[in-house]
Amino acid sequence: MSDAEYVQPNTLKVDFSWKKFRCLVTDASPSPEHNASMIVHCNLRKPHLEFRDSNDEELIGTGNLHTFKIDSESEVRGQPMHIKALKRYTTGYTHPSQAYRTFGGSPMNMTWTSSTNFKNWDFVCLDENQEPVARFASNVWAVRKLGFIEFMGDKASDPAAREEIVVVGLTIYYTMLLRMNNIFQLFGAVAAKPGYPKNENEDEHEMYTPEATSSSRDVDLDAKTAHARVSTVGSSSSSAMKPVEG
Repeated sequence: MSDAEYVQPNTLKVDFSWKKFRCLVTDASPSPEHNASMIVHCNLRKPHLEFRDSNDEELIGTGNLHTFKIDSESEVRGQPMHIKALKRYTTGYTHPSQAYRTFGGSPMNMTWTSSTNFKNWDFVCLDENQEPVARFASNVWAVRKLGFIEFMGDKASDPAAREEIVVVGLTIYYTMLLRMNNIFQLFGAVAAKPGYPKNENEDEHEMYTPEATSSSRDVDLDAKTAHARVSTVGSSSSSAMKPVEG
């Protein structure tokens, strides 16, 4: 399948180079308005993931994984974000979003879930209203072409939102790969305290007050429901998101 088939303006493709051990994130259909290019360096030491502009090597963000803990951390443009697990044994994460925060308001509570089959592994990001804003469609068996990141909603073209989704989304993707291939993560899952964060640090987690999270706590993080909403929101673009050949 050729890359020419993916012509959606709000879609990024993710390719991996084993020789250089890094990912290249680029626009699937470059244009004057959309011509982003980001290199993701994969390291054995912290920061485990370094997201840099491919033009000038400017640091955009980082991602850090843990040997035992199933949580992870990321940083986008100097803003740290705790990526907290919502479930012990299946994909469910939340992070406080600066890019999707309301004007003058607190960071928005974003939720990540996933759905997988024999070939495809999709990660969906939902906003506080449980509306999909992005999807990372990856190929389980891909060697080079890892997948595509599709953006939806009002901020699909917003550079800050796109950077945050790429950094957090790929950090969660590699976190789940580590969880699947590291037996210590099983012990970490048992010891974990999943769920939306408490208001332990008012400066960092204002968004996590009981009032702010009551609606989110009541939401059933069902992957099939999330993916059905993705199809509804981006029905025209989703049809172009065919399985990735690796």
